[in-house]
Amino acid sequence: MPFDPNSAKKAGKKSKRGPAKKEGPSIKEKMEMLYEKVLDDLLINQEKLTKTERV
Repeated sequence: MPFDPNSAKKAGKKSKRGPAKKEGPSIKEKMEMLYEKVLDDLLINQEKLTKTERV
């Protein structure tokens, strides 16, 4: 059985691979909120931090 465009199309329909797993937007939004909170806290308290903690 030769492998041609028609047989390739049939084989692709039989494929058991699912959709690609991607990070949901809700996780990305939560991470951004967490980063913002941490950065805000660092900016507010930067005078209290040591040089090593600032880095």
